[in-house]
Amino acid sequence: MFMDTRTAFDDTGVTVVGLMGAAFLAVVIDGSADLRRVLGLALLVGIWIPIVEIAVPGTFGSVMALVFAGAGALAGLVVARTTAGAAR
Repeated sequence: MFMDTRTAFDDTGVTVVGLMGAAFLAVVIDGSADLRRVLGLALLVGIWIPIVEIAVPGTFGSVMALVFAGAGALAGLVVARTTAGAAR
């Protein structure tokens, strides 16, 4: 709470790390190696930001949240496939 109240604090990096981490964990916990399912999980993790932010006319930067959620999910896919291959 202290960091959010500071005038010079920009929480964009915190949001990016949170999105990537949440998508990564969702895919690793799910354990699926199916790309469509992984992208669906990334969409579920990241879609709420554009839904909330796009209400302001002319602001489409929030769509980048889906890119970061997708990157985290793809990293989770790599881990899921690696651990599935090692378990055989």
